[in-house]
Amino acid sequence: MVRKTYLPPRLLLGLLLATQPVSTGENPPSISTLKANGAVGFPQRDARVIFDSRELRFSVTNSSDYLYAQAIMWNDGDSSIGQEENGKEIGDFSALSFLVGSRDSPTPNVDRVYFLNPRPSYPGLYDSVILNSSGSVIRTPKKASRGVGSIRYISTTAGVKVRVDSYVIPLKELSRHEGEKVKVCYFGYSLKPDLRVNSAGYKKQGIYHSYDIPVSKYQVVILDKHADIITAAILERQSGSRR
Repeated sequence: MVRKTYLPPRLLLGLLLATQPVSTGENPPSISTLKANGAVGFPQRDARVIFDSRELRFSVTNSSDYLYAQAIMWNDGDSSIGQEENGKEIGDFSALSFLVGSRDSPTPNVDRVYFLNPRPSYPGLYDSVILNSSGSVIRTPKKASRGVGSIRYISTTAGVKVRVDSYVIPLKELSRHEGEKVKVCYFGYSLKPDLRVNSAGYKKQGIYHSYDIPVSKYQVVILDKHADIITAAILERQSGSRR
């Protein structure tokens, strides 16, 4: 009988880093390889592709304890940082929103939002909860989640870089167990080129934000996958580093 050993995600990340090169530039994957296998260790073959377009591919899988999500933005290979009108720095970031309440509308203090790199000075995974019924007001994001996440820029054989956003979220934080369902939506922002993408197929002229996406368009994910937690330990110890 083979005994499976559980290791916390952060320890797994350290072990993975010890066996992977710091840069992916030496052996860049092809676009077709990324589509087939995912990036930086994500278990793509054990995942569901939730949304797939020329701009974005968003996939989700899970183990008994964690949800794993990966978004690849095919047209964003630039990690530039800029400034807003108020002088605050802004760069590439994303939000992963979950409808975890019992209603088909936002539930204040229950539904959760996770951010990657909400500000250039705040890299990695941050979490929050919504505070109103429209979802437009949230608690200030904090680095309180026991999950991990990062944004990376990967060179390809096509001579271009693509952006890869990866999330590992404990199911306990979503009040979910293996085999249950959860509604989810990914939103990605790129400063340069100026892009906004989402996994709901939501379209709007001009500027929009993650909370503008109707929860009726969120995708239902069944947590019935059995991804190997070791092969799914895909992120860097220092989350959110720009390459």
